[in-house]
Amino acid sequence: SLLSPSSMQANANSATGGAAAAAGVNAELIARAVALFNNKPQKGIQFLVHHKLVEDTPDALARFMFETDSLSKRKIGEIISEND
Repeated sequence: SLLSPSSMQANANSATGGAAAAAGVNAELIARAVALFNNKPQKGIQFLVHHKLVEDTPDALARFMFETDSLSKRKIGEIISEND
């Protein structure tokens, strides 16, 4: 055959966009994290950190909250005003 298994895999990766497929998985995980956050902010943050979508630092979490339009502004306020 003209296509070896390795070239078929390369074609499959380019057809699905290897990185794009990974980005799709991340997009799904982020959507789940947003849904969790909008219900229970701490659970959403734990999910993000657990799946290594966001570093567990104040700067990274603040950037995520600022840049993610679909997060509930009310829930962001709750998490920011919480006392540790």
